[in-house]
Amino acid sequence: TIGSPFYMSPEQAQGLRELDHRADVWSVAAIAYECLTGTLPFRGRTGPQILLAILGHEPEPPSIVGAQLGVPSTVDDVMADGLAKDQNTRIGTLGELADRFGAAYGLVGGHGSWLSIPESELAAQVEQGLRSMGEPSPAAMSLPPPRAPAEPSLPSAPFDEDDFVMGVPQGPPLGLLAGIAAAVVLVLAVAAYLLLW
Repeated sequence: TIGSPFYMSPEQAQGLRELDHRADVWSVAAIAYECLTGTLPFRGRTGPQILLAILGHEPEPPSIVGAQLGVPSTVDDVMADGLAKDQNTRIGTLGELADRFGAAYGLVGGHGSWLSIPESELAAQVEQGLRSMGEPSPAAMSLPPPRAPAEPSLPSAPFDEDDFVMGVPQGPPLGLLAGIAAAVVLVLAVAAYLLLW
């Protein structure tokens, strides 16, 4: 088990020999979940606690965790399938993950076609797609303005364990707009494109 425990698939966390490209699908899905919600799908204070959470818990739907950030409910099934514990039922490729993720944000086509679209145009398509699906768009939400990151420090008052991940304070997520979703789609598309070559 080599790597950051936050992004390890169940089969990698167990050190199974059946490790293949679907472990990468898991890792990218975990990163996308964190980008969208501002929180990790599986948390713990130590490596073993994180690995136990990966093996024994299901993450909260991103639309619930990221409700204040405008994460649409259409993303929930994509993240559930990308973070499926059984690699045989998990989304099979990064290309498929990128395509499903883009479709959840109302994009038409596939990750290959999104590579040539400027990020601002992709963000506009996301806005329009979410509206057409009846989902609130992040730009339409009244998000607080982004704050400058504060220097990490331990609180002097008692704190909740969930405020810290492996001893690192976890501040509230900064504002998240449709551009972030477009950037995640673009990164997934590039990753899928590069892996296919």
